[in-house]
Amino acid sequence: MSRTLLALCLLAPLAACISPAQKGIQEDGTAQSDSPAEGKQLDPEELRAAQLEIAELSGDLQEAQLELRSQEHANATSQLESERAVLEADRELTEARDALARYREVEGPLLKAKAQLEVEGAANRLEAARQDLEGILEIYEGEEEARAKQEIIRRNRKSVEIAQKVLENERTEARMVVEFEFPQQVRHLEWELDNAENAQKVAQRALEAAQMEGEAKRVAAENRITSLQAKLEAKRAELNGGKESSKP
Repeated sequence: MSRTLLALCLLAPLAACISPAQKGIQEDGTAQSDSPAEGKQLDPEELRAAQLEIAELSGDLQEAQLELRSQEHANATSQLESERAVLEADRELTEARDALARYREVEGPLLKAKAQLEVEGAANRLEAARQDLEGILEIYEGEEEARAKQEIIRRNRKSVEIAQKVLENERTEARMVVEFEFPQQVRHLEWELDNAENAQKVAQRALEAAQMEGEAKRVAAENRITSLQAKLEAKRAELNGGKESSKP
């Protein structure tokens, strides 16, 4: 519905409620001049224009009141969404802190301990292989004609060689864990923690900004209503010859 049509709809009941004396004219359409309650007299055209302006102001006031209600609903929705974003950011921040602490205190040390155990196990296997070789060499030391002597010795020496390489590999892997993987993962988790902290700050500030923006719009809507009410009151007083009228 257009503003003009709304004004005309509001004008009809308003005009019906105004008596000829209130309108400031006589039954024949001429302005009264002896009414003590009236101030400046309005001719019919001025009267109709004033009535139309009152109707338009009433429509504007209704529209402003609806806008205020809409803004209050929008503020409540924005508040809920912003608070949910803050809660989500808080959760992610807590998880990032826990992940860093868990890796530093439990997971990282466990990985390093496992790597060290692998090294120690490889070292023990190498030592056992060497002892086996020494035992075989002692057994066959005086037996030049023993069958399969060279093959048995070769196999034991190969076992020692393999055990040595395994030990070297385990030491290299343990070094990778201690010197590279562990500090790299710590740095990565610290970076994620920094991101989570920044995201939490952003969410908190967004909540505060949404609150301030919503409050500003609400105040602006209330001020518009107050202004329209004042204009409507003044126009009604003017129409009634300066008499104070009731609020809408």
